[in-house]
Amino acid sequence: PEGVALCMQSDKEGGKQAAQSRHHVVYRCLNAGILDCVAPIIVGQYHVATLMCGQVSDRIPDAEDAARRARIIGVTDVAGYLSALADVPIMSRARLDTIVGFMRVVTQTLSELAWTRYVDTHRSRRHLDRLFNSVSDCILTIDSDGYISMANESCIRLIGQPKETIVGSLVESLLETESDREALRNRLADGDCNDSHLELNLSSHACGRTIPVQAAISRLRSGNRSDANTVAVLRDISQNKRLQDLQRDLVNMVTHDMSTPVLSVEKAMELLANGTLGPLKSDQNELIRMTLATCRELHGMIGDFMSIHLDESERFTIDKARFDFDELVDEAIFGAELMAEERKITVARSNREENSFVHGDRQRLYRVCLNLLGNAIKYSPVGSTVRVSTARHDTGLSKHVAFVVTDEGPGIPKQFRELIFEKFFRLDTRLVSGRKGIGLGLS
Repeated sequence: PEGVALCMQSDKEGGKQAAQSRHHVVYRCLNAGILDCVAPIIVGQYHVATLMCGQVSDRIPDAEDAARRARIIGVTDVAGYLSALADVPIMSRARLDTIVGFMRVVTQTLSELAWTRYVDTHRSRRHLDRLFNSVSDCILTIDSDGYISMANESCIRLIGQPKETIVGSLVESLLETESDREALRNRLADGDCNDSHLELNLSSHACGRTIPVQAAISRLRSGNRSDANTVAVLRDISQNKRLQDLQRDLVNMVTHDMSTPVLSVEKAMELLANGTLGPLKSDQNELIRMTLATCRELHGMIGDFMSIHLDESERFTIDKARFDFDELVDEAIFGAELMAEERKITVARSNREENSFVHGDRQRLYRVCLNLLGNAIKYSPVGSTVRVSTARHDTGLSKHVAFVVTDEGPGIPKQFRELIFEKFFRLDTRLVSGRKGIGLGLS
């Protein structure tokens, strides 16, 4: 016990000197008189570890002196003590100092690398946590049994429950209806559910109502392999649903509340134009026919609204019939005559085909021709000429009729050409005088 106490006293004093000097210290053990060494490992401003080594002798031990020291510290097996002491390596103090210094540098370097990696990992984790929680969409990770393993702050706000309640619960328990829960279970059971989308109804405790969400579901990937865990991104589409309702109400208003009076005026103009209500003078008849063409244009714009609505709801239909395309072009030219007269523009027809019968939706093709012709007139200089022609093409595989409108306007800038078929797209109306469209004619 006395020898152990002397060893501990030596090590304590050596460690204290090393910590104060922040450098390794070689000292002689008070027990057996051999050399020990202690080196502090300093990383940044922190004393993170202490390296202890030594147990060497800088001289050949004297047997009588060693035996006396053994008896002083209470060793009973003096012969065994002397045998163990004889096995202690002989090394100069300077050489031990060099070796310990090298070991300290290696250990210090490894410790600093480990510390740097720890700090970088910690910073990256905190950065990822900030990104994870700053996303406005609700993000959930789901394990192979369907339980939520992670949830960001947006989930807490959307669902209205504490994170401790959400994490560890079944993801399907968040949904309102059994049909939604079944759809989600089927999608999670699908081994290839990457980038799949569902519309679900989320039960929100935050607002006490059902929230429609769009769920994007993907397997978590590790390298090129997918594991059993899944990530789900839930986006609140309540605002989109409200906008869809407003759009539906607008379409209903336009197609019903506006269509009826326009159609009534159109029918009245037809009665006047046909002479049913009595004969008209030539100038009166011309004015009535132009008014009738304008009514038909308004009716066609209402039809555009309806067509877009039907197309978006996947109920758009085309009524094909055989008709004379040249005759339809003449009607479109007449329908645009009033607009052309306002801008003193001449509409010149050329290259009329003898056999221009086609199969198609006559009403919709009339709208296409009238819109193209109307655009040419609106964007042409006052007093210029707009030329219209048709040409029949036979490629051997198909036969079709081309409708060509050429004007003297500035044309469509190259950067806008891919946008002309987008809904409600219009060029800068400050460049256009006369009537303004709503951007649905070509869509």
